[in-house]
Amino acid sequence: MDKILLPSTITLMKEEGNEATFEISPYFPGYGPTVGNALRRVLLSSLPGAAITAVRCEGIEHEFSTLPGVAEDFVSILLNIKRIRIKLHTDTPVELRIKATGARTVTAGDIEKVANVEIANPDHVIAHLTDDKATLDMTLTSEQGRGYVPVELRENEERALETIAVDAIFTPVERVSFRVENVRVGQITEYHKLIMTIRTDGTVTPRDALSAAASILQDHFGALATDVHERLTTRREALPVEEAPVAPRLTVTAGPGESVPPLTEIETPARLVETAVAGAVRAPEELAKDPRLTSVVELPIATRIQNLLEKEGIKTVAGLVLKTRSQMLGIPGLGEKALEEIESGLTKLGVSLREEHSAG
Repeated sequence: MDKILLPSTITLMKEEGNEATFEISPYFPGYGPTVGNALRRVLLSSLPGAAITAVRCEGIEHEFSTLPGVAEDFVSILLNIKRIRIKLHTDTPVELRIKATGARTVTAGDIEKVANVEIANPDHVIAHLTDDKATLDMTLTSEQGRGYVPVELRENEERALETIAVDAIFTPVERVSFRVENVRVGQITEYHKLIMTIRTDGTVTPRDALSAAASILQDHFGALATDVHERLTTRREALPVEEAPVAPRLTVTAGPGESVPPLTEIETPARLVETAVAGAVRAPEELAKDPRLTSVVELPIATRIQNLLEKEGIKTVAGLVLKTRSQMLGIPGLGEKALEEIESGLTKLGVSLREEHSAG
């Protein structure tokens, strides 16, 4: 059987400033778009970079304020600040200062020099001061991250008074495009040539960006290239150790006009765990016969209650029927109303919570 041919040439076709075009070939038929899509997604979302994440400005209480003698409103200034491209040589957040006075154009180059910080686009315009008495005094917080992180995802951050959070554009790659062309290998003309163009913000070169993206993909696929069977994990029901010796009895509720005897077989916790795991490979008709294999997310209960159960390690009905009412009420955030909803859902499946056992 012929082996899958790996690309043997990587050529830099063109490089102008922060943009470069690479040609990689030959790829086995079908692998051009496969590799191109994977690289593009990683380049745009996963490379580390630095960005302004918060701004504090003298005379500004909120982002819809204005400053006397400044042409732009503060919303426009924030939009300009987002485009400041920074290269940090430290893992900790860094505070940067801009203090400008008089009629002039304020650019990223006016940021005061700080160790371990480089401004990649010093000519980038931040604001225009139109009055000789105008002042713009700002403190910018810069830190490292990956991708794009909006303010909504950082609501729990602690910030100083009058500090305004900024959507953070961490990714150092501004644009990625690729196309695939056919190339001849021997007598076969269906091999692929991948042509990829990468434009960065200047904090990293296109070559380094491509290399970093390939390394990230290599790490992810390398984790699967080892013995997959050893790395596979099975989801098992989390059972409290102190309950292991107890042998609960499951009861079946008869429907109208039916006569169903109680379940007499004693199911140990270990047996219930085994049953829950085995359910993953059972046929659909077998699953329908055994309600204990039902996931808690399939129960007719509120999503909030399902989340509470999963947080406690209860993922199937098999784990749920091991609990008594008092144990269920001991779950933080789960009250009588939620418990009634759970019991109602279990009744529909023909099972119930474990009975309380009196001491002695």
